[in-house]
Amino acid sequence: MNCLRSALVSVLLLCGFVLVLAQDVKSPVPNTPEQVGASIVEALKNRDVAVLTGLVAPAGITVGTDGPTIPPAVFKRQLQLKRGVYCVLMDGACINGAGKNSEDDSLRGMILRQPIKLDVHSVGDAPKVVEVVIRRESNPHEILFNLFLKNDRGSWKLESIEYD
Repeated sequence: MNCLRSALVSVLLLCGFVLVLAQDVKSPVPNTPEQVGASIVEALKNRDVAVLTGLVAPAGITVGTDGPTIPPAVFKRQLQLKRGVYCVLMDGACINGAGKNSEDDSLRGMILRQPIKLDVHSVGDAPKVVEVVIRRESNPHEILFNLFLKNDRGSWKLESIEYD
């Protein structure tokens, strides 16, 4: 009986040790423009609304070239409801009644169809803003879309997604 009790205590201690180790190993928080850009691309690929909305600037986001600024709560709601910006970003089938058989013209569809490359550049007179350019790897002159990130109290946040 004592051997069984000792074995049980050892197993419980080992499980506790494994849990402590698992808690110490946290997924890294993206903190460079390159990491944030890569996280946004992965969120689009995986249709991960939580990651994408967690990276949006507190002041809101613009989607498109001259779109209005969308408050973070509205952006999140459109993604959750699979309406509005969701169609542009993650599933082109919901744009203008496009059928499931048509090619996905969303940003997600574009990055899934080909290998891409991310380039990070500073933005002219805006020292706290960088541009992450998403290009077709086979033709680096072809830009698929641009992400504009702003440094907000030490972390990079998504403030604009521009595409043609």
